[in-house]
Order: sequence, then structure tokens, then C-alpha cells
Amino acid sequence: MGNESELGILLESLRKVRRLSRRALALRAGVSHTTIGNWESGFSLPRLPELLQVLVALESSSEQQQRAIQLLERPRALVHLRRRYREAPAETPVPLPLCQGDLLRALRARRGWTLERVAERLGVAARTVSRWERGELLTTVSQRHAFCRALQATPDEVALLTVENVPESESSPATLEVLHARFDSLWQANTPYQAALLELGYLSLAVHIQSSSARQDAAGKQFLMQVYAALANRYYITHQHDRASAFAAQAIRLLDAAEPLSGLGVVALARFAQTSPHHALSEQILARWTPRCHDLTWKAWLVSQRAAVMAKRGYAEEAEALSLQSLQLIEGGENGEQEGRRMDRAELLLRLNRAERAQEFLPVLRQSPAQEGPHLTLAWAKNRAALRQFSQAESLVERTLCQLDAMEGNWAHMTPLIRRPAEALGRKLASAVLTA
Repeated sequence: MGNESELGILLESLRKVRRLSRRALALRAGVSHTTIGNWESGFSLPRLPELLQVLVALESSSEQQQRAIQLLERPRALVHLRRRYREAPAETPVPLPLCQGDLLRALRARRGWTLERVAERLGVAARTVSRWERGELLTTVSQRHAFCRALQATPDEVALLTVENVPESESSPATLEVLHARFDSLWQANTPYQAALLELGYLSLAVHIQSSSARQDAAGKQFLMQVYAALANRYYITHQHDRASAFAAQAIRLLDAAEPLSGLGVVALARFAQTSPHHALSEQILARWTPRCHDLTWKAWLVSQRAAVMAKRGYAEEAEALSLQSLQLIEGGENGEQEGRRMDRAELLLRLNRAERAQEFLPVLRQSPAQEGPHLTLAWAKNRAALRQFSQAESLVERTLCQLDAMEGNWAHMTPLIRRPAEALGRKLASAVLTA
């Protein structure tokens, strides 16, 4: 029996002794209940800080804690992804747009390490690490594990690098056409495999573009801007705001003032506004670029983001005026976009402590949770919490989490954006109810 299964069995037995559901334990420990389920089933292993949080929440003895830590510290044979891919139907193959060398190089790029530093940590020559990254020299599983440990790869990333059907090296040169195809595959990602690959995939593309002759021409700069914007979007979704802000800023520097603003350029501006601590700078950048956006849908989103920044700066009336302008721009547009801007306005009013008015702009919840998105349910939960209607808010948080569980198979890359604030609100509400 593998170490993953042993640790999972131990955690599950401790939880059942305490008569706790996974969701109840998750709220106590401050982690996702889905994550706890993955640990118990052996699909992944926790990091030590997370494991200690759960062990404390389980009121485990010192002997039980020591046993769990011993199981965690053994070599991580992460086989769950390999098993999943072997069982996948032949007609739905898992897309593999990158090779192992790309992923190793992306790990190093994320940490900002030189070849020499990695080589020193692993006890090999820098030339050896370079050949691994170029696919000229094949690595063993133990070498890839060592590389991942040194560069702090996530458990899913470790798994990706030990899956047998990830190609070791390129079958053909990585031309710009190939890189564009890889980018499209990553941007349209909607499977757990692709979600785990996104950050490394985008970083690898950035390295490829930067090292190519195309990096200086207009097309190369435009492509690099798109990759940086996609990275900023990924970091925003996973609540890594410092990184989101940094990559969004890099994307904005590459925007072409001669071209109409749309697509990922708009995404870069929005993510910078949402994550940068420099609100005055964010407002200036949005004021400069929004007039260059000719598409009313994109422009409405940018105006809405500018309203949010003004609210953060304490300019309530200016924020309200921009929010109304956003609604006017989108009037007559697609229903989904109108709903999005109305929800932006509701969130703005909530920030301005106007919860009663905010609920006027939230779409009505449907009878069936499956008919609406979890982002809407969470918005209503926040509104009810602001109005101190804690029981309704708790019910809506639970409904949000259930919706996320139902959709995460196809939208695993988006669920962190909603799950983390939903769970945080759930913990806050539990505390408020206990102290009421």
C-alpha cells in the first residue's frame, strides 16, 4: 500500500472518530473539503502546514500527529494522474502541448533561478540541467522529483512530470505557429490536467518567445503581451495577487497604442486594476487606455473596473457615476454581459456600505441551483451577510460550494476564484453565529 493511501486512511479514520463531515472539517481547518477528499482517497498529499492545520482541527494526539508526519515525509509517489490518464477513453485523449523539458525550464523560470543554481542544488553540472530542459538528455523519475522539490513544484505539477505519456522532448522545432497552437490549447483549458499545467505552460511560452528572434518584432511583442496577460489572469483566479499585478504590468507595457484595445489587452488592464495596491496608478492607466477600446462590451468592463478603483480610493460619488456609465455602455448588449456589469455595481455598492441598494442590482436566484452560476449565489451570500441575515447567508454559501463541486470537473481552472472567498465567508459566518 502506498504512503498516500496510508496517510489518507489515517486522516479519514481520525475524522470519522470525531464524527465530522469533510465539509465540517474543512471549515475548522481552513482548507477545501475537496482537498481533504483528495488526501483521504490518495489522489494527492498535503503540504506540512496544511496537514498540521487538519491534525489540530481533528484534536489528534501527539502520537497520531507524529505518525501522519512520518507518512508525509516519505518519497511522494504521486500516481493518481497516471492512473486517471490510463483509464481515459481512447477517443478523448488528454492534450499534451508541452514536453517535460518545457515544464522543467518553466519551473526554473518561475523561481528566477540560473542553471548554475539549480545544478548546485541537485549536485549535477549546469550543462546537464540545460540538456534536460532542451530534451537532449532524458531524466529519471528520481531526478525529476529532485528537480521539483528544489524548485517547490506543486503536487499536481510533480504528478505531471511523472506521467508516462508526457513526451520527454520535442518532436519538431517550436516555431511561433506551434507556440500559438499551444497558447490556444492552454487558454481554452477546461480539464483538471490542463488546470494543473496552465502556469508552467504559459511560463514556458514566455521563455520560448523571449529566446526567439521574434521577440523584437510587432507580432512577437503582441504574442508575449497575450502570454503575460494570460498569466496575470491565471494568478488572479488563484488569488496570487502580487504575481497577477506584476505580469499584468508587463503585458500593459507591451500594448500597442496604434491598435484598437480588445481581448487580452483588456484582461491585462482589468487584472492590474483588481490586484495592484497602487490605486491612483491603476486609475490613471484605465483612464488612458479605456478610450482606445472601441468594443462597448470590453469598454463597459474597464469602466466598471475604474469605478471599483475609485471606490478603493474613497471617491464614492465618482465611483457611482462610472458604475452607471458602465451600465449605459452595455445597455442593449448580451444578457450575460449586462448581468455581469449589474453584479459589478452591486459589489461596488456593497463596498460603499449600501447593501440595501446593492440587492436591487443582483439577478433573482432561480429555484434550481443548477440553473445559475456560483458567482451569483456567492454575491447574494455576501449581501445577506452585510445585512446581518446570517442564516440565509450560511445557506447560500453552502449552495455556492455545492454548485462548485458540481461544475469543477469541467471548470477546474475557474473554481479557485469563487471557492476561496466562499469558504472564507463561511468561516466568518460560523464565527459570527457563535458570538451572536
